[in-house]
Amino acid sequence: MKTAPNNVPIKSIVLVLWAGFIFLLSVLYTASFNPELKFLKYAWNTKNNIIQASVLDDSMHSHKGRVLFSGGSSVLVGIDPEEISRVIGRPVLNLGMAAGMGPKVLSSLALEQVREGDLLVISLEPDLLTLPQKSLMLGSQIAWITGHPSWMAPQSPDRWIVSLSHLRPGAYHALTLLGKLITGKPLYRYSKDEISPNGWQEIKADSSNLGWPVFSYKLTAEGGNILKNTFESCQQIGAQCLYIPSFHYCPQERMNDHKAGMKNFLENIAQIMPVLSPSDFNCSNDEALFADTPWHPAPQEAIRNSQRMASLLGELDLGK
Repeated sequence: MKTAPNNVPIKSIVLVLWAGFIFLLSVLYTASFNPELKFLKYAWNTKNNIIQASVLDDSMHSHKGRVLFSGGSSVLVGIDPEEISRVIGRPVLNLGMAAGMGPKVLSSLALEQVREGDLLVISLEPDLLTLPQKSLMLGSQIAWITGHPSWMAPQSPDRWIVSLSHLRPGAYHALTLLGKLITGKPLYRYSKDEISPNGWQEIKADSSNLGWPVFSYKLTAEGGNILKNTFESCQQIGAQCLYIPSFHYCPQERMNDHKAGMKNFLENIAQIMPVLSPSDFNCSNDEALFADTPWHPAPQEAIRNSQRMASLLGELDLGK
């Protein structure tokens, strides 16, 4: 290896500097130009402004406290907080983000906002609690670029290194982005103008091929631990916590098996925390009620879903 007169390995230094430069470019792209992350960052900033206002607003510090809905995009798209607040007479916050961030990050995000007297409604999508979860790149990315790396709850220095390595575009993202540029399609299927000032996404995307929810009907040990830690943390804070399944689609030919599976899934959760659920497990076989995925109700149906949630919550004594 060629070295300078003072035995400094020039090639090694150049390679290290070049690698550092490429990493910084990746971080810059991830933080400022990635279309998906720009959308999610905007969504979070909108929600964060509402959260801060709710903390500072004396009118929201009544004995009733706030109701916080936590979950992935099924909450982001499916819960209109103003509709629920109008019915139950309590401030309601929509903390839904993207299921791809993973249950650990979504739960940490929610717990960071909970205050004494609040009610945390968990509506994590079942696949997040019944399928193995790996270190999810999207969760790391949104945690870092919003300034909340603690959401990932890394347990050791090597996990911090792994999460930092996620501040780069993945190969799949790079290829799909290139394809969209070549074909002239929008760089991301959702847009900022779908985010209402109250944090609800009034989705515009449409699809005639929804597919169906794919997940196991048995709570994993990891999923159970996440729910248990969330429930116990709420108790320590002096807040209530319960689970409500998100509104979703299932084709009629799978409905009987699906309802039996959902019954088992919710019974697993009920061993950890209270569960509220409509008699139909908040499920419909009507494709026309949904947008682009089985977990994304169209805006008018999201309002009706919010009314159903308000009715469920109205049956509780939330002042306890």
